[in-house]
Amino acid sequence: GEQGDIIKQLHRDMKKDTPPDFKIYQAGNGSLVGQVMSKGLSDEFEDRYYITVDDMGGQFWIVDVGRGNDIQEVPVGGIVSITSTSQNIKPADKLIAEIAGHYQGQYNAEIHATFNPKDSPEFIKSHIRRLEAMRRAGLVTRSSDGIFTVPDNYLHKIQQHEISQKQDRPVSMETLSQFRLQQLPSYNGVTWLDQVLMGKEDITDTAEGFRRKVSLSLKQRQQYLVQNEMAEFRGETFVPHKKMLSQLRQIELLQKACVLEDKLASKYRPVTDNQRQVTGTYQQSITLASGKYAVLMKTHEFTLVPWRPVMEQAKGKIISGIMRGNSMTWQFGKGKDLGR
Repeated sequence: GEQGDIIKQLHRDMKKDTPPDFKIYQAGNGSLVGQVMSKGLSDEFEDRYYITVDDMGGQFWIVDVGRGNDIQEVPVGGIVSITSTSQNIKPADKLIAEIAGHYQGQYNAEIHATFNPKDSPEFIKSHIRRLEAMRRAGLVTRSSDGIFTVPDNYLHKIQQHEISQKQDRPVSMETLSQFRLQQLPSYNGVTWLDQVLMGKEDITDTAEGFRRKVSLSLKQRQQYLVQNEMAEFRGETFVPHKKMLSQLRQIELLQKACVLEDKLASKYRPVTDNQRQVTGTYQQSITLASGKYAVLMKTHEFTLVPWRPVMEQAKGKIISGIMRGNSMTWQFGKGKDLGR
């Protein structure tokens, strides 16, 4: 019945453009990569949404994305990756339950480090962040001194929580490109096509579907990168230069920064390769082809850094980022850890 309602709504939304051959995406269908053709409300009483996707093989899919999936962030014409939400208990939850079981249901960073001294501080922090999320969901409690109380039936509660989450969010959705495919071949910045060219996905020629369009766009992108001396052909083999992605990223950031300089009446100060710490007041986020960036303001200047969802709770506050290896740990306020 729900599928029938979605299909009826789809016909109303797309009218004559509805393809004759489409399928309902379900858990057993595996991962899905393609272009978003439309999106809409499938159940206004339950606040559930759907999107339609043209995949790499030319198959048209209707995907129930459930509730609260930030549907406004998904662009029509953009490229997305969709997987079914897992109900499996996470390894972190199993370890938390094991540690708490040895310490009368209590857990904090010190207890974890005592239980397993080989675990790194970052690894332990990831478990603290997991427990904070579970505390907000009402599954555990935390005392004023930072000690979590983990119930004996913690794993059962987690399982029930995951089932409930799957009903509300049946799929996990990642936006691979905010921009339409036709905008990407000559775009000055890191695009999804560049990620494909670097070998993260195998896209071969085919006469069908979205994959065919992607294949043609990849050839155009290769020519563009070669003409701009960021890659070369060795025989018939396309070879990206070592710093191709960093060059593209800097070009895009500089172009956007020039626009922001006038808007913010401040000077752009880029993050240098040897800079280990970044500090500023988080003002807003901006979306580029290479991803979302946060605008950090200081007196008469600003910096652009990769955005993280946890930054939104620090809007208007001073935050500080410290490089550790290839990741950035963020802090704000009274030193509260924001994670990577």
